[in-house]
Amino acid sequence: MKERIFKKAVKFVNFSFVGTTTFAMQLFFTVLLTETMLLTYYVSHAISLAIAWTINFIFNMKYTFHVKGNLRGRMERFALVAVASSVFNWIFVVASVEFFSMHYFIAIILVSIVLSAVIFATEEMWVFSRARLAKHYARKAPAER
Repeated sequence: MKERIFKKAVKFVNFSFVGTTTFAMQLFFTVLLTETMLLTYYVSHAISLAIAWTINFIFNMKYTFHVKGNLRGRMERFALVAVASSVFNWIFVVASVEFFSMHYFIAIILVSIVLSAVIFATEEMWVFSRARLAKHYARKAPAER
C-alpha cells in the first residue's frame, strides 16, 4: 500500500514538473504573441495551448507514465482530453477576465492550477493506462488497429 502511494506521488511530481514546464512555455508564448504580435489574449492563449499540449503529450508519455506502444490510441485519447480541458481552460480564463476583471496572466495561472488535478487523474486512468488501452485494442479486429 505504501509503495503504491509512493509510486503515485512520484508520478504526480513528474506530471507536475512536465505540466509546470509546458505551462511556463504556454505563458511565454501567450505573452509573446499578445504583447509583441499584438494578437488578442484569447487568440494568443488558444495558440499557446496547442503548442503546450503537443509537448505535454510527448513528455508525459516518456517521462511521467513510461508507456510505449498504442501510440494512435493514446494520441486519440490525449487529444480528446486536451481539447476538452483546453476548451474549459479557455472559457474559464475568458470568463475570469471579462466578468471578474482579472488580468489575463493571473487568470491563466489560477485556471491551470485548478484543472491540473482533473487532468492528471484523467490521463492516468484513461489516456496512459496500460490495462484499459490494451483491452480496448484487443476487442478491435486486426484491420481496425
